Amino acid sequence: LDLKGLDMDVQYSSEEYARLSNYLGRVKKVAGDKGCEFAIIIFPTKAQQYEWLVNEAQGRKSVSRRANLKVLKKAALENGIPFLDIEEKLDPIARESFLKTGKFLWRKCDTHVNDIGNRQVAVIIKQFIEDIAHKN
Repeated sequence: LDLKGLDMDVQYSSEEYARLSNYLGRVKKVAGDKGCEFAIIIFPTKAQQYEWLVNEAQGRKSVSRRANLKVLKKAALENGIPFLDIEEKLDPIARESFLKTGKFLWRKCDTHVNDIGNRQVAVIIKQFIEDIAHKN
């Protein structure tokens, strides 16, 4: 299913986008009224994180559109909501780990990150939260 998801083409109507953006704005306001900062963190699937390797192994030429991610990110940023796509930050780490040591940041036979991946994700999220705190 993860591999199939790389090729999905999702389209959003302007009405759907407006509802999403409006909803995110309301959630941000509710959080702000309670003295909290609303932020969004998106975590990739294993297939998304290693799409470059999957493509190489299967001779694929396409690159995932990530339509859901792009729409959510656009709506979040338009509403001033901090947004973290972990895949962007983790990609160079995952590539380096695999190319230098052959090790993945995910468990080999399931869809969860391993100890190495968990540590890297924790560092990325910690920095994201610190960046938000410094802006406020």
